[in-house]
Amino acid sequence: MNHEIRLNGCRPVPMAGYLKAMAVLRLLAEQRNPDVRGYWHQDVFCIQTELSPDQLVDFFLRTYRPTPIMAPWNGGGGFIRGKNREPVDWLRNTSGERFRPYRDALQAVDRVLAGTPLTDKPKDEDKVALLARLRAELPDEAVEWLDAVAAITADRLGFAPIYGTGGNDGNFEFTNNFMQRLRELFQPDGTPTDVAERLLRAALFEEPVNGLLNVSIGQFQPGQNGGPNAGPGFEASRRVNPWDFIFSLEGGILFSAAAARKFGRQHTDFTYPFTVRAASGGQGAMSVSDEGQKARAEMWLPLWRRPASLPELEQFLQEGRAQVRSRLMSVGWRPARTGVDFARACAELGIDRGVDSFQRYAFLERYGRMYYAVPLSRFHVRRRPEADVLDDLDRWLAQVQSLPSIEEPPLSALSALRRVEDAVFDLCQHGGAHRVRELIVAVAQLDRVVSRRADLRKRVEPLALASQAWIEQAWPQDAREQAEFSLGLAIGTMRDVGEISHREYFAPVVLHERRTWQWVSDEEMPSARVRLAFDSPDLVRCLLTLAERRLLDEERLRQRKDESEGAQQDRKHQEGKSEDKSKLKSKIGFHSRREPFAARLEHLVPFWFGETRDARILDYAWAFSAYRGDAPSVLHQDGARDVRGEATPAWIPYLYALLRLTFTSERELRRALESVSRRDLGQPPAVEDFSLPVPREVFALLGADRPANAVRAREVLERRFLASGLAPRHRGTDTIGLSPRRLLASAIVPVQSRSLEVLASRLWPKQDESVEFATKETVFES
Repeated sequence: MNHEIRLNGCRPVPMAGYLKAMAVLRLLAEQRNPDVRGYWHQDVFCIQTELSPDQLVDFFLRTYRPTPIMAPWNGGGGFIRGKNREPVDWLRNTSGERFRPYRDALQAVDRVLAGTPLTDKPKDEDKVALLARLRAELPDEAVEWLDAVAAITADRLGFAPIYGTGGNDGNFEFTNNFMQRLRELFQPDGTPTDVAERLLRAALFEEPVNGLLNVSIGQFQPGQNGGPNAGPGFEASRRVNPWDFIFSLEGGILFSAAAARKFGRQHTDFTYPFTVRAASGGQGAMSVSDEGQKARAEMWLPLWRRPASLPELEQFLQEGRAQVRSRLMSVGWRPARTGVDFARACAELGIDRGVDSFQRYAFLERYGRMYYAVPLSRFHVRRRPEADVLDDLDRWLAQVQSLPSIEEPPLSALSALRRVEDAVFDLCQHGGAHRVRELIVAVAQLDRVVSRRADLRKRVEPLALASQAWIEQAWPQDAREQAEFSLGLAIGTMRDVGEISHREYFAPVVLHERRTWQWVSDEEMPSARVRLAFDSPDLVRCLLTLAERRLLDEERLRQRKDESEGAQQDRKHQEGKSEDKSKLKSKIGFHSRREPFAARLEHLVPFWFGETRDARILDYAWAFSAYRGDAPSVLHQDGARDVRGEATPAWIPYLYALLRLTFTSERELRRALESVSRRDLGQPPAVEDFSLPVPREVFALLGADRPANAVRAREVLERRFLASGLAPRHRGTDTIGLSPRRLLASAIVPVQSRSLEVLASRLWPKQDESVEFATKETVFES
């Protein structure tokens, strides 16, 4: 009859509790009950076994055979110069049957060391040769330990972080302490000591016990190591159950290290199950600076609810599959290398099915130079479609995560990197459109920091986005959020000015011939910096600077074209062809690269009243300046509402209408006027050809943000319309209560063609609509 036993002393936190669970399952299956199965329920490890709880206790007290755990290569292992020899000699002199595997392994070590006695701990090639000989000579039970602690190649060694650096952590030697704990629990003949049973019940079932030892347990259970603030009073002594330490080393054997050559590389990589490079995001126990020098590794320990046998668990851990999608790999997937990658694997189901969650640990340098297994967070395995956007950032994320390893990394970069990692973890764990937007903001901030430092630009490529999911998965439903997102998208996706990419107004980049962004060279940097418009945290200032830069570049472009247009026109005239003069006259204006990217009038209303978070709009604009993809369906669907007139505001500032149509290219304005006439929405002037240049003085007038100057700017614009043959039929009054500077900045934001038609219908209403009637309808706001 099978028994269901809850091991309340075996929990995912601390790491000693988790490894204790693995040890019980492994030792019980190998030495007593092969059909035993284990699983996690409500953060407690449970086993299905033919043994009763009392029989389980009796097994470990009477039958359990310790794994021969030893490290002859370590200075404190008990094999070199007689240091710490007492536990080793005690095991050699035991007579109990349970210690026979240990005695056999020690005899094999003595044979290996007989030819070349060690006077000091071996280093480099000598250590590789020693471990290779030990692996060839030791019994199979001892080889299990060797495979767990180290991976061996012809000329290299790789040590599993779970066992420090080859079975020791600084001066703390794991294997010698393991022997000491055995000595405290058992007599030389193998019988248990008087305290062994009650300590065992405390370790397995969390029963109360006294008489804990004042010894170290190392990295596996930091809370029991004592020290300042570790208990009542200023300082507490260590309180360790020796069974906890024994089970910790026994359980870790399941996580065997391995060496493998991957994807055609010339060198061999060392792999450890579910062990990756540490990442600071998603928790508060470590900082970004810890990633570089103070974090040995990060380990994700799996938790599962379905009962599993030892062979099933061993196969699962040996495969250790945690993969993320990568466009750089021919197979489409690559192994997870960092904590961020592992979070992505959980969200993309790039791990083996059957795992419900992972307990995340990092081996961090704490309390002097000791390393502790610090619990970071619990991560649940769920498919999060929103996390697919991270496939676009695969290469970029790998590069930015190397920043903490450089010498004296700038704090601004570390802070921005932490925000990116936190955003990635939140997105992969919880999903949601708002978390995609938080990731966009964090990515933009880090890319901005990188763009401003030459040392960072050498390590990190410019940001590049291509997936439509960035817009589809992030599209907000809240009115204010949607306004901010739409304005940022419109600003970031403006049309290029000739050969000058719009992205160049944000960062010092050039578009490579393969349509990828690259940082400009040091020689080109001075000229590139002159073009930068988004070098201020003030969104309005950035937009005004952008307008001035674009207008200047457009003027230079037109001057260069003028030299060739004359010859082209003469040639076409000789060939009997005519040139579209209006096309030659049309300015570039401020328009989006694609119609759906442009904003709508309703999105500008909260911006006019200062209700938007301008810094957020600025971050959105920066991120989408790197976007080279097409418009997703969500923009087309949302734009259809505006076509039906469902979202058009009832009023519009008159000054804004004048500014926006002035900043519109003549070609687009002509189309809007023709559409208004054709659809009988208004009666604009029938001018076949016109030119509406931008009067530069409006920037100086409105940039001062004074109401009196706004009146003068309105008069300048009205005269400009009149000179172009586009005199407005309906004129609004002065704009009171709104910032003229913000109105000017808002006019730079590209809007959809439907919005241009609305502005035209308000400036040129139908002939039978009197000005008085139009005023009552609040066509323009005063």
